[in-house]
Amino acid sequence: MPRIFKNEAALTPEYIPGKLPHREEQLKQLETYFSGFLESPGSMYPKVMLIGRPGSGKTVTSRKFGNYVVKLSERVRYVHVSCFLNRTLSSVLKDIAVQLNIAIPKRGYSTEELLKMLLDMVREKDVYAIVALDDVFHLVNNSGPHALGTLIRLGEEYVSRGDKYRFGLILISQDLTFKDQLDRSSQSALGNTVIKFEPYTRDQIFEILLARAQEALVDGAYDEEILEMIADVSGINESSMDDHRGDARYAIDILWRASKLAEMKVLIGSCRSTSGSHKEHAQGY
Repeated sequence: MPRIFKNEAALTPEYIPGKLPHREEQLKQLETYFSGFLESPGSMYPKVMLIGRPGSGKTVTSRKFGNYVVKLSERVRYVHVSCFLNRTLSSVLKDIAVQLNIAIPKRGYSTEELLKMLLDMVREKDVYAIVALDDVFHLVNNSGPHALGTLIRLGEEYVSRGDKYRFGLILISQDLTFKDQLDRSSQSALGNTVIKFEPYTRDQIFEILLARAQEALVDGAYDEEILEMIADVSGINESSMDDHRGDARYAIDILWRASKLAEMKVLIGSCRSTSGSHKEHAQGY
């Protein structure tokens, strides 16, 4: 059967590409804001907010930064927590522990006890980590602002215990409404370090699709005209600025579905060709 895909994973939401077209600046900002923590783990508690519409590259940029952290530092880990899946503080703490290979009980303890266990274990194991809370507004909306405030104020907990700062914090959200729900003390502790992600333009989405197609599909399995059509319906332009445009995930999903349809068409054609050949062979006897 003629091939369509050479790396289908490159068209999935979880894929982290080798390059991030049009998000190089945001990635460099992350590297800069966390440089002090990476160079001297425990010296500070950096907190950064990534703000932008769905599909504007926040998650993939954060994960790409996570790869950078792992390569750069032997002492600092990167932890990515989905607050869509983990909507309570206890669930977030357990997920952080799992990703740091720290064993804490799954049941039978209060959130405060789980937090103390986690702090005790990261200190005992001399662990440092940058924790990204993706879709953090789900945590605030489900468990209240105190849940996030507890994580923001962890730095004070370290100091009171005579320990170093063990975590850096990345908060990923569509907007800053989650911050408005925090008490003033937590807002002050969080600070105002924001990295903005604007919706992708039509031309930017075309470049992203071209890069993904080159990674995912065999040569000759696509043409740029198809990619331009997808970019036309998914990218921001001067004549269309609605909230549903500028979403690279949506555009990549369209390309994946179109590729799967093409693959099925090729498969059906191949089966028909084989069936016809067998029929002609049988009629010869």
